[in-house]
Amino acid sequence: MALSPAEFMMYSTTKLTGIKDGVKAGTGTGFYYRVKIGEDGYQFLVTNRHVVEGMTQIGFVAHIANERKEPSGALVGCVVNLHHSEILYHPEADLCAIPIGLHLQSMIDSGRELFCPTLTCKNIPPSEEWDSFDAIESATMVGCPNGLYDKVNALPISRTGNTASHPAKKYAGKDEFLVDLACFPGSSGSPIFLYDRGTRWNKDVGNFMSVGGYRFWLLGILYAGPTITTEGTIKMVKEPTFAVASMMHIGFAIRSTALLTIDQMLIEKMAKLGAAT
Repeated sequence: MALSPAEFMMYSTTKLTGIKDGVKAGTGTGFYYRVKIGEDGYQFLVTNRHVVEGMTQIGFVAHIANERKEPSGALVGCVVNLHHSEILYHPEADLCAIPIGLHLQSMIDSGRELFCPTLTCKNIPPSEEWDSFDAIESATMVGCPNGLYDKVNALPISRTGNTASHPAKKYAGKDEFLVDLACFPGSSGSPIFLYDRGTRWNKDVGNFMSVGGYRFWLLGILYAGPTITTEGTIKMVKEPTFAVASMMHIGFAIRSTALLTIDQMLIEKMAKLGAAT
């Protein structure tokens, strides 16, 4: 079964439950990500640093694959022990990659292969694509706001809006951009995609043109949202505990290019391990 881009977005994203010393302590969103080095592939769950900080385990529900490598409809709860020395933490952004390769292999060894469509660096827009983006582009965020998701089918919630800052520009000089989407606790770590079909604005010719199918890129990862205090002050919040009425319905997202740093961190780590053997 070939997944549509929309189905791929849904199945590659999962609800995360932070567990601290055996007690559920919070929720977030993560997505499956794969780094290839030579012939080897390394599997991760990517989310925000603040989702896993202080946690001892992370839980998620995964789809079991059938003999055709498709989702069988059966689900399994997974709990991964967090060894923080093995997690790849981005040096600047609120972003991390949790290795889950051993857990996936243990599931295969037990006769239950998981269906985990993975994003890779190929889903990240190259520099020329970033330069071609218009001032306002469509944005689809997939995640679990307030922990809400389809429990029966273990699928996240999608929300569609648009970029709120120019995606081709670094917002406030950082590798970030804004999205015009309602962002709730539990949305942290949600992937944000550009997925549109039909036409796009061509900067070179100054007119609309057919995209010849569709555009599908991982634009970024949500990490925070501004709220308005009772005093009228705008405040940045990563783990909000606010009333809905105080939300600005704007989200701050890390550019997906930050994942390339994660890729490089793994390459350097594996090179050091190879040199030590």
